[in-house]
Amino acid sequence: MISSNDEEASLGDELAPQLLADLRVVGSLTPEVVSCIANAVRQTTGMLNGPGVSNLVQRCIPDSESAAVAISRLVFNVTPEMKDGILEELSQWRLAYKGRQELMPTELYDNIRRNLDSLIQDERASRLLHKSRRLQRDTGNELYAVKCICDVRPVFDDEHSSIEGFVSLINFQLGYQKQNKEYDTLELSLTEDELQYIVDKSIDAIEKLQVLREAMASPEEEEEESL
Repeated sequence: MISSNDEEASLGDELAPQLLADLRVVGSLTPEVVSCIANAVRQTTGMLNGPGVSNLVQRCIPDSESAAVAISRLVFNVTPEMKDGILEELSQWRLAYKGRQELMPTELYDNIRRNLDSLIQDERASRLLHKSRRLQRDTGNELYAVKCICDVRPVFDDEHSSIEGFVSLINFQLGYQKQNKEYDTLELSLTEDELQYIVDKSIDAIEKLQVLREAMASPEEEEEESL
């Protein structure tokens, strides 16, 4: 068992924790699953998006939702141009400290290299996916993690001798990658009403996006969805 301090030290600053966790999942995939996902992406005729990638991956990994989410995230975010750089950073991360090689043995590392190379290919569907991603991200920061930490704080009397009650608070954290590739975090202290306001606004945005998707759907896509 790794303590929290040791775990933070083992992660280092070179790789985002989420990326490292997703790469571990890549290394655990069987050749059959990797081939299934790679072939599904290769045979895609339209333009992939987030839900499309998730559907392809889930069909190949039906028994593990968490693994499907991790692989979908990598396929969606990692371009062929990024692949070699990520693997090089992973290699440097492993070799920086002896303990890291115990966390990621050579066999796991080799599996990651082989499987990632098969999953991230310069296919037409992949090129269109990442071209659309670049258009989305050219002028903004990219989200990579969300945390909501619930807390309660005591309210003392004037003499500080007893607790009169408690107030609840949500620490809302958004982890994001900036345009210069550095990682940062935005933290907000929210009341329950303020958090609900964010939820309501998010649901409203999702409903608007659904309307936009339906308006942009071609007749062929609508026919396929109805089958």
